[in-house]
Order: sequence, then structure tokens, then C-alpha cells
Amino acid sequence: MKQSTKYSIGITSIVLAGTLGLGTMAFAGNGDDGTGGGRRQRLTTEERCERQDEAAARAATAQERIATRVATLTERRAAAETAGETEKVARIDKALARMAKLSDRIDTRLAKLQTWAAENCD
Repeated sequence: MKQSTKYSIGITSIVLAGTLGLGTMAFAGNGDDGTGGGRRQRLTTEERCERQDEAAARAATAQERIATRVATLTERRAAAETAGETEKVARIDKALARMAKLSDRIDTRLAKLQTWAAENCD
């Protein structure tokens, strides 16, 4: 092996090790320099209570978007079924199942929030 190749491999290894070391330190520090900018801060109970209406509005907006998407997918499914495109129908059915699952999850989380708010908010 040539001497220049050995030096190149050695220098590359040192640079790679240093880069990984710095990356590890930055990741371990989570970018936190003591100002609180590195992590999401948890909301206090009062802040959660204040934002309850905002969360309900966001959930309603998400449900409206899901309903619109389901209507579109249902129309496309009918057209694909009429055209005899079984693969397309199967893909649309999978998308409809995902939308239903997402809608259920939003409803569950909103119910959980409302239960928590009833117990903890004035």
C-alpha cells in the first residue's frame, strides 16, 4: 500500500472520529444551552386549561379535513369499482381504513382531554 494512501486513510479516520464525537456531544446535550431552547417545555395546568378550547378547535378542523378526504376517496372508490380497477379499489380501501383509524384516535384523544379538563380545570 502506498504511503499517501495510508496517510489519507489515517486522516479520514481522525476526521470521522472527531465528527462523530462532536455529533454525539451535541445530541447528548440536546442543543440545550441553559436557556431552555433545546427541549419543549411542559405546560402548566393553568396553561393547559387555557388552551383547551384551542385543542378542541384543532380537533374539529382535523375531523373536517378527514371527512372531506373520506368523501373524495369514496367517490374515487366508486369510480374505480365501476371501471373494474381492483388494485385501485384495494388501495383506496386501505386509505379509508387509515382515515377511520385517525378519526377514532382524534376522538379518543379529545375525549381524554375533556375528561382531564373536567377534573382539573375550574
